[in-house]
Amino acid sequence: MLKINNNINNSPSFRGLTLGPKSQNVLNKIGGLQSPGQRLIFGAAALAIQPAIDRHNPWVDDETRQASANRSIAKAIVCTTTGVIIREACILGTNALLNGKKFASKLPEFVTKDKAHSAGVIGTLMGLGVMVFTNFLIDAPLTNKFTNFITAKKHKKQNPELQQDKEIKTPPPKLAGASEAMKKISGPAQGKISRPFDKNTAPKQNAGENSHLSQANAEVIRQWAS
Repeated sequence: MLKINNNINNSPSFRGLTLGPKSQNVLNKIGGLQSPGQRLIFGAAALAIQPAIDRHNPWVDDETRQASANRSIAKAIVCTTTGVIIREACILGTNALLNGKKFASKLPEFVTKDKAHSAGVIGTLMGLGVMVFTNFLIDAPLTNKFTNFITAKKHKKQNPELQQDKEIKTPPPKLAGASEAMKKISGPAQGKISRPFDKNTAPKQNAGENSHLSQANAEVIRQWAS
């Protein structure tokens, strides 16, 4: 078991590895981190490692690899942010309660003896209890939304022509001669014609031909021809 010796002259060694004063200071600072700092380091490691593992997964296709990497990025950012905020808030709240005279006087001595340590321990436990609910109420919905946001951004960056296609507006088609034909129609006959016609159609309709025309169109033709 490796033990840190604070004696600078007698630096500890472990199978040929010697820890000097600088290494001891680094390890002491890491060991002195409270729960929020530990969660931040864990989240940074997850953000650096997990997406890379997902992108190099040989058992799935490219689309699945990219989707898994996007979700890992979103999950690491969202869960780390909420975890650090909740832990820090619980520790600060506990510390404020322990420093209050009325509340601290009701606690046993072993709790108030080292208030900073007690606030860290109690606040961490409270944060874990709160996160049982926030994982479902906050982390899961935000992770889904952030995953969709990252996927849309990457898709737009890889396919910029899709954004240009959305901005192109197709003009409505123009029918040649339609405006002139509508100008010739007035009164109750306006808006009842379903297809173009000419004056030669009226005699044929009177003779019983062109049976495919509707009764409304035939009436319009008679009125217009007369």
